[in-house]
Amino acid sequence: MNALPEVYTEKMKDLLGSEYDAYMASLQEPSACGLRVNTSKIDVNDFKELIPFDLDPVPWCPNGFYYQSSEKPALHPLYHCGLFYIQEPSAMAPASFLPVEKGDRILDLCAAPGGKTTQLALGVQDEGLLVSNDISPSRTKALVKNIELFGLKNTIVTCESPARLAEVFPSYFDKILVDAPCSGEGMFRKGNRMIEAWKEHGPAFFAPIQKEIVTEAVRMLKPGGLMLYSTCTFDPSEDEQMIEYIINSFPEMKVQPLPEFDGMVPGFTRYVREGFNEIRHTRRLFPHRIRGDGHFVALLRKAQADQLEMSLSAVSDSSPRVIEQTFGKGKAASVMRFEIPSLLKELPDIRYKRNGLLIGQVKAGRLHPSQAYAMTLRKGEFTPELNLSVQDERVMRYLKGESLIVLEEDQLPAKGDVLVLIEGYPAGWGTINGNKIKNNLLPGWRAFN
Repeated sequence: MNALPEVYTEKMKDLLGSEYDAYMASLQEPSACGLRVNTSKIDVNDFKELIPFDLDPVPWCPNGFYYQSSEKPALHPLYHCGLFYIQEPSAMAPASFLPVEKGDRILDLCAAPGGKTTQLALGVQDEGLLVSNDISPSRTKALVKNIELFGLKNTIVTCESPARLAEVFPSYFDKILVDAPCSGEGMFRKGNRMIEAWKEHGPAFFAPIQKEIVTEAVRMLKPGGLMLYSTCTFDPSEDEQMIEYIINSFPEMKVQPLPEFDGMVPGFTRYVREGFNEIRHTRRLFPHRIRGDGHFVALLRKAQADQLEMSLSAVSDSSPRVIEQTFGKGKAASVMRFEIPSLLKELPDIRYKRNGLLIGQVKAGRLHPSQAYAMTLRKGEFTPELNLSVQDERVMRYLKGESLIVLEEDQLPAKGDVLVLIEGYPAGWGTINGNKIKNNLLPGWRAFN
């Protein structure tokens, strides 16, 4: 690790006092490894039996676990079935601390690459709406991939500025997560790249951006709604003082208590105005105190109001709507079929990277089902299916994008689409032609590209 800038080390001495040496020692240790089980697909206990990793629970995340660095979960075939997400343990705290309920309207405002979105979606389930936004077009690619890998149906992905979203969704969301772009001081032990980035853009660069983001987030929050603000940095101007800015700018916002876990530290009152003792409801995560990297988390509630302004409203029918969009002309034309979340009466005029669940593409009168649709299915919901055990050599052939041989015991028809599963969990599609299965796994989904 490169030497830390003196201005940073002096700040941390002031911040931590007698704990400074312990913090500096923790930077020489490797980051903790963590994963989250996708409980929309598999129960935690079933997961433990199916995948024999050496797992320890992450205290603040019921479906989060530490794993040993010697294990390589991303290489396990069931990773490609969306059964778990690899995530740094401290990064599990923000979505864990936002109490999402079934049917909520949720906004993940700074969402890429999707770790917190996939966690929030487990609470919303299929009856709510999750708008997952990131301003960076390049970063939304990973966001869409992770959403589809997890098999999420009621999630749309947008690529807009917070100001534009606030024009479309005033006072609309029940819950908003703002995992704000920050100076990244909590990630320094990940390597020199983070330190060099801090030297280029430190707290003075990010604090004004954070103020703009939270201002628009408050505009989009319903009266009575909750907003979770988080960073992966230690600087008070991005943490406690940002919460103070929200409270001073929007008197209707109040800091809410957060759960207490061993090692977590309440927000520091000495960095805010005298009397603002509610800042102690926030939580700081330091790498020398917990098994994880650095984070800051705060929960705020917007006061209730008599009138509720919403630009978009729910439809009375709770069933998702299917729409079709035509691309191309003439013989080259194809129709994409999408399932739109039921809570959206209409699709607002904003930039989408995913406007609903892509069911498939209609060509020459035939529907070719999508990879995203495959990941939403459960064993037995599509016929025919080819269910492979992890020991079957065809598993790795399929994940590499290779064709498969049909065995007699597979009992498949001579032609048609087939859903390929691994241990009962969908991995993607194939097309049967006699004794062979053409591999329809998209290139970006294949293992060992």
